[in-house]
Amino acid sequence: MEALGEHGPSMEGIEVGGLRIELFHLYVIYQGTAPFKGARFPRGNRGLLLVLPPRIRHNASEWEVAMAPGVLTNYHTHCYLDDGSNKPEEYVRTAIASGMRALGFSCHAPLPFPQDWVLTKENLPVYIREVSGLKRQYADQIEIYLGLEVDYIPELAGPQSQSMRSLRLDYTIGSVHFVGGEENDIHLAVDGPPEEYLEAIQEGYGGDVKRLVRDYYRLVREMVAEQTPDIVGHLDVIKKNNPGGRYFDERDAWYRDEIMMTLESLAASGAILEMNTGGLARKRTDAPYPSPWIVSEARRYGIPMNVNSDAHSPEHLVHWFGEAKELLKSAGYREQLVLLGGKWQMTEL
Repeated sequence: MEALGEHGPSMEGIEVGGLRIELFHLYVIYQGTAPFKGARFPRGNRGLLLVLPPRIRHNASEWEVAMAPGVLTNYHTHCYLDDGSNKPEEYVRTAIASGMRALGFSCHAPLPFPQDWVLTKENLPVYIREVSGLKRQYADQIEIYLGLEVDYIPELAGPQSQSMRSLRLDYTIGSVHFVGGEENDIHLAVDGPPEEYLEAIQEGYGGDVKRLVRDYYRLVREMVAEQTPDIVGHLDVIKKNNPGGRYFDERDAWYRDEIMMTLESLAASGAILEMNTGGLARKRTDAPYPSPWIVSEARRYGIPMNVNSDAHSPEHLVHWFGEAKELLKSAGYREQLVLLGGKWQMTEL
């Protein structure tokens, strides 16, 4: 590990492999290097964190940069057991190397019908065992939390269902990935491949994308009211297959009305709204979830937020975090609500 370019007065510091790190440093971290194992940045750090995977240590054009003035955390993480890659321990090691205080795993919970991107009922215990083991193994280096991303499907699945409560999870992320068509008797994916999205519009809603979008947000409102999760996942994922406004325009009054009704429900529920950078990491969107104008409206409603990467591979754990935090600040946020010490608490952005 190297620390380069001191940019301010020496204040509180930490010892890392014999090297004292002060506040107001520029930190360059080589992922997986032994000297950094177990190191943590002091709270209130105003440094610039550069996370360099070993394969690109000397390729500045590929550096993953994250401004990390406050506590660095992530609670939306997948792995090889659902639609992510790599074993959970690889995410933990990367998180430690990135200076994270807490890492939460949130694989897709099993569904009542076959899907190849969720945990199966058979590997759910494997997932719980692996994450629980890592929580114990790395307890002196990072806080590990066990969660699930749970689909809301009326009468079939939800974050507060008995099956989820019985698992004694640390937290849940509630998401809507399916709409049910006009008869609410089919399961149409809204964030899959573009051809599936088009099929959902045509077969489920007679070619009327407005009805599909309204149904999506109706389900989100139902979820936060009836099956309230700790975190609401990728609120406007419905835009994922709408590049350039191909199917609808976010500026239209009907769309903004749906958002405002949904934010009102979310505010009443007390759930956290995540800023999700996963679409950017996987190059499926040119903005985070939710869009910046929605973040500004969420602030007006007093909705707490936190920054999550929706990482499907370890190198994306802190993707776009610096920009995300600046976006939150520009909307008026000064803190994010994070899980630390086993409880949800506000920390400086």
